Amino acid sequence: MKEVFSKTVLTVAVSLLLFNYLQRQQKTSLSLGVESVGKATASLLFSQNFEGSDPLSSFHSLELG
Repeated sequence: MKEVFSKTVLTVAVSLLLFNYLQRQQKTSLSLGVESVGKATASLLFSQNFEGSDPLSSFHSLELG
């Protein structure tokens, strides 16, 4: 009986710790939103993404070394 109680308490404690950890991770990932992206892209000289009607338009040119 004592072993079942200790396993139950251990399971509840680990579950609460995991739940708390996942909530903190979610808050951290939500705080890395638009503000950090704006700061990260402020020093870029050129940026290419796959949005628009022809996303690969800049990749069809002749490169000479």
